[in-house]
Amino acid sequence: MVAITWHGHACFEVRTATGFTIGFDPHDGASLGISPPRFKADLVLISHEHFDHNKAEVIAKPGAKVLRAFIGEAVVGEAKVVGLRSVHDEAGGALRGPNTIYVVEVEGLRIAHLGDIGAYPSSDVMEALRGLDVMMIPVGGRFTLSPRDAWRLTEDLSPRITIPMHYKTPRLRLPIAPLDDYLKYVKFRVRRVEASSLEVSKDTLPASPEVVVLLPP
Repeated sequence: MVAITWHGHACFEVRTATGFTIGFDPHDGASLGISPPRFKADLVLISHEHFDHNKAEVIAKPGAKVLRAFIGEAVVGEAKVVGLRSVHDEAGGALRGPNTIYVVEVEGLRIAHLGDIGAYPSSDVMEALRGLDVMMIPVGGRFTLSPRDAWRLTEDLSPRITIPMHYKTPRLRLPIAPLDDYLKYVKFRVRRVEASSLEVSKDTLPASPEVVVLLPP
Protein backbone atom coordinates (compact mmCIF):
# COMPACT_ATOMS: atom_id res chain seq x y z
CA MET A 1 0.00 0.00 0.00
CA VAL A 2 1.27 3.48 -0.88
CA ALA A 3 -0.24 6.84 -0.02
CA ILE A 4 -0.18 9.34 -2.88
CA THR A 5 -0.64 12.96 -1.83
CA TRP A 6 -0.96 15.99 -4.10
CA HIS A 7 0.77 19.10 -2.77
CA GLY A 8 -0.46 21.41 -5.51
CA HIS A 9 0.68 22.12 -9.07
CA ALA A 10 2.98 19.20 -10.06
CA CYS A 11 4.24 18.27 -6.58
CA PHE A 12 3.37 14.80 -5.29
CA GLU A 13 4.39 12.70 -2.33
CA VAL A 14 4.46 8.90 -2.54
CA ARG A 15 4.87 7.21 0.83
CA THR A 16 5.27 3.46 1.30
CA ALA A 17 3.98 1.38 4.19
CA THR A 18 7.43 1.58 5.84
CA GLY A 19 7.56 5.37 5.52
CA PHE A 20 9.99 5.59 2.61
CA THR A 21 8.97 8.79 0.85
CA ILE A 22 9.42 9.99 -2.72
CA GLY A 23 8.77 13.60 -3.71
CA PHE A 24 8.13 14.76 -7.26
CA ASP A 25 8.64 18.29 -8.65
CA PRO A 26 8.57 20.37 -5.45
CA HIS A 27 7.70 24.07 -5.54
CA ASP A 28 8.13 26.67 -2.81
CA GLY A 29 4.46 27.63 -2.68
CA ALA A 30 4.97 31.39 -2.34
CA SER A 31 6.04 32.01 -5.94
CA LEU A 32 2.85 30.30 -7.15
CA GLY A 33 0.41 31.75 -4.62
CA ILE A 34 -0.27 28.38 -2.99
CA SER A 35 0.84 26.60 0.16
CA PRO A 36 4.30 25.00 0.16
CA PRO A 37 4.54 21.22 0.38
CA ARG A 38 4.75 20.07 3.98
CA PHE A 39 6.51 16.72 3.90
CA LYS A 40 10.05 15.43 3.85
CA ALA A 41 11.35 12.99 1.25
CA ASP A 42 14.07 10.36 1.14
CA LEU A 43 14.16 10.64 -2.66
CA VAL A 44 13.41 13.79 -4.67
CA LEU A 45 12.76 13.57 -8.42
CA ILE A 46 12.89 16.75 -10.48
CA SER A 47 11.66 16.62 -14.06
CA HIS A 48 13.30 19.87 -15.21
CA GLU A 49 14.92 23.00 -13.81
CA HIS A 50 12.04 25.49 -13.86
CA PHE A 51 11.25 27.44 -10.68
CA ASP A 52 7.88 25.78 -10.10
CA HIS A 53 9.30 22.24 -10.18
CA ASN A 54 12.85 22.26 -8.79
CA LYS A 55 12.81 23.35 -5.13
CA ALA A 56 14.37 20.17 -3.71
CA GLU A 57 15.49 21.96 -0.56
CA VAL A 58 11.86 22.48 0.48
CA ILE A 59 11.19 18.75 0.91
CA ALA A 60 14.53 16.91 1.05
CA LYS A 61 15.45 15.14 4.28
CA PRO A 62 19.08 15.48 5.37
CA GLY A 63 21.01 13.07 3.17
CA ALA A 64 18.14 12.63 0.71
CA LYS A 65 18.94 11.49 -2.81
CA VAL A 66 18.03 14.14 -5.37
CA LEU A 67 17.79 13.25 -9.06
CA ARG A 68 17.55 16.25 -11.36
CA ALA A 69 16.43 15.70 -14.97
CA PHE A 70 17.77 12.17 -14.61
CA ILE A 71 17.79 9.86 -17.63
CA GLY A 72 18.50 6.18 -17.03
CA GLU A 73 17.86 3.68 -14.26
CA ALA A 74 18.66 3.77 -10.56
CA VAL A 75 17.67 2.00 -7.37
CA VAL A 76 17.26 4.25 -4.35
CA GLY A 77 16.04 2.74 -1.12
CA GLU A 78 12.83 0.86 -1.83
CA ALA A 79 12.33 2.37 -5.28
CA LYS A 80 13.48 1.50 -8.76
CA VAL A 81 13.55 4.70 -10.81
CA VAL A 82 13.55 5.02 -14.60
CA GLY A 83 14.01 8.46 -16.15
CA LEU A 84 12.72 8.77 -19.71
CA ARG A 85 13.62 11.57 -22.10
CA SER A 86 10.88 13.90 -23.34
CA VAL A 87 10.50 17.60 -24.17
CA HIS A 88 8.72 20.60 -22.68
CA ASP A 89 7.27 21.94 -25.95
CA GLU A 90 6.23 20.98 -29.47
CA ALA A 91 9.44 22.42 -30.94
CA GLY A 92 11.56 19.54 -29.69
CA GLY A 93 12.54 21.42 -26.55
CA ALA A 94 13.77 24.52 -28.41
CA LEU A 95 11.33 26.76 -26.52
CA ARG A 96 11.33 25.41 -22.97
CA GLY A 97 13.95 22.68 -22.92
CA PRO A 98 13.95 18.99 -21.99
CA ASN A 99 11.66 17.18 -19.57
CA THR A 100 12.11 13.90 -17.74
CA ILE A 101 9.28 11.44 -17.28
CA TYR A 102 9.83 9.33 -14.18
CA VAL A 103 8.56 5.79 -13.74
CA VAL A 104 8.94 4.52 -10.18
CA GLU A 105 8.41 0.90 -9.17
CA VAL A 106 7.56 0.58 -5.50
CA GLU A 107 5.33 -1.76 -3.46
CA GLY A 108 4.62 -3.72 -6.67
CA LEU A 109 3.19 -0.64 -8.41
CA ARG A 110 4.40 1.20 -11.51
CA ILE A 111 3.84 4.91 -10.95
CA ALA A 112 4.66 7.56 -13.58
CA HIS A 113 4.99 11.31 -13.17
CA LEU A 114 5.11 13.03 -16.56
CA GLY A 115 6.58 16.34 -15.38
CA ASP A 116 5.96 19.19 -17.81
CA ILE A 117 5.59 17.06 -20.89
CA GLY A 118 4.88 19.35 -23.83
CA ALA A 119 4.78 16.99 -26.81
CA TYR A 120 3.67 13.45 -27.47
CA PRO A 121 6.36 10.95 -26.37
CA SER A 122 8.46 9.05 -28.85
CA SER A 123 7.47 5.49 -29.72
CA ASP A 124 10.14 3.96 -27.47
CA VAL A 125 9.04 6.07 -24.52
CA MET A 126 5.41 5.15 -25.19
CA GLU A 127 6.41 1.50 -25.07
CA ALA A 128 8.21 2.04 -21.76
CA LEU A 129 5.04 3.61 -20.36
CA ARG A 130 2.75 0.68 -21.13
CA GLY A 131 1.24 -1.14 -18.18
CA LEU A 132 1.21 1.73 -15.68
CA ASP A 133 -0.79 1.44 -12.50
CA VAL A 134 -0.80 5.17 -11.67
CA MET A 135 0.03 8.18 -13.83
CA MET A 136 0.22 11.86 -12.91
CA ILE A 137 -0.26 14.00 -16.02
CA PRO A 138 -0.31 17.79 -16.60
CA VAL A 139 -3.61 18.83 -18.15
CA GLY A 140 -3.64 22.66 -18.04
CA GLY A 141 -2.04 23.30 -21.41
CA ARG A 142 -0.10 26.40 -22.48
CA PHE A 143 3.23 25.17 -21.04
CA THR A 144 2.41 21.47 -21.42
CA LEU A 145 0.25 19.21 -23.58
CA SER A 146 -3.12 20.74 -24.39
CA PRO A 147 -6.08 19.36 -22.44
CA ARG A 148 -7.18 17.47 -25.56
CA ASP A 149 -3.74 15.94 -26.11
CA ALA A 150 -3.44 15.13 -22.42
CA TRP A 151 -6.63 13.09 -22.75
CA ARG A 152 -5.37 11.46 -25.93
CA LEU A 153 -2.22 10.35 -24.09
CA THR A 154 -4.28 9.17 -21.12
CA GLU A 155 -6.44 7.09 -23.43
CA ASP A 156 -3.46 5.70 -25.36
CA LEU A 157 -1.67 4.56 -22.20
CA SER A 158 -4.79 3.65 -20.19
CA PRO A 159 -3.17 3.38 -16.76
CA ARG A 160 -5.44 1.98 -14.06
CA ILE A 161 -5.45 5.37 -12.31
CA THR A 162 -4.73 8.75 -13.88
CA ILE A 163 -4.35 11.76 -11.58
CA PRO A 164 -4.56 15.16 -13.31
CA MET A 165 -2.12 17.87 -12.19
CA HIS A 166 -0.67 21.19 -13.35
CA TYR A 167 -4.00 22.90 -13.98
CA LYS A 168 -5.59 26.11 -12.75
CA THR A 169 -6.68 25.95 -9.11
CA PRO A 170 -8.23 28.83 -7.13
CA ARG A 171 -5.01 30.38 -5.75
CA LEU A 172 -2.52 29.30 -8.40
CA ARG A 173 -0.92 32.28 -10.17
CA LEU A 174 -0.26 30.70 -13.55
CA PRO A 175 -2.22 31.27 -16.79
CA ILE A 176 -3.20 27.65 -17.43
CA ALA A 177 -6.54 25.98 -18.10
CA PRO A 178 -8.87 24.61 -15.43
CA LEU A 179 -9.48 20.92 -14.89
CA ASP A 180 -12.82 20.93 -16.74
CA ASP A 181 -11.03 21.70 -20.02
CA TYR A 182 -9.50 18.22 -19.72
CA LEU A 183 -12.43 16.41 -18.17
CA LYS A 184 -14.76 17.35 -21.03
CA TYR A 185 -12.80 14.94 -23.24
CA VAL A 186 -12.47 12.12 -20.72
CA LYS A 187 -14.34 8.90 -21.51
CA PHE A 188 -13.13 6.90 -18.52
CA ARG A 189 -14.93 6.91 -15.21
CA VAL A 190 -14.08 10.05 -13.20
CA ARG A 191 -13.80 9.53 -9.45
CA ARG A 192 -13.56 12.57 -7.19
CA VAL A 193 -11.82 12.06 -3.87
CA GLU A 194 -12.73 14.53 -1.12
CA ALA A 195 -9.11 14.72 0.02
CA SER A 196 -5.65 15.48 -1.34
CA SER A 197 -4.50 11.89 -0.74
CA LEU A 198 -5.26 8.46 -2.13
CA GLU A 199 -4.17 5.04 -0.88
CA VAL A 200 -3.32 2.54 -3.60
CA SER A 201 -2.23 -1.09 -3.62
CA LYS A 202 -2.00 -3.72 -6.32
CA ASP A 203 -5.07 -5.41 -4.83
CA THR A 204 -7.23 -2.28 -4.79
CA LEU A 205 -6.57 -1.00 -8.31
CA PRO A 206 -9.76 -0.48 -10.33
CA ALA A 207 -10.61 -3.16 -12.88
CA SER A 208 -10.98 -0.53 -15.62
CA PRO A 209 -9.02 2.69 -16.15
CA GLU A 210 -10.30 5.70 -14.27
CA VAL A 211 -9.38 9.33 -13.72
CA VAL A 212 -9.07 10.24 -10.04
CA VAL A 213 -9.44 13.90 -9.09
CA LEU A 214 -7.81 14.91 -5.82
CA LEU A 215 -8.68 18.06 -3.89
CA PRO A 216 -6.14 20.87 -4.21
CA PRO A 217 -4.35 21.25 -0.87
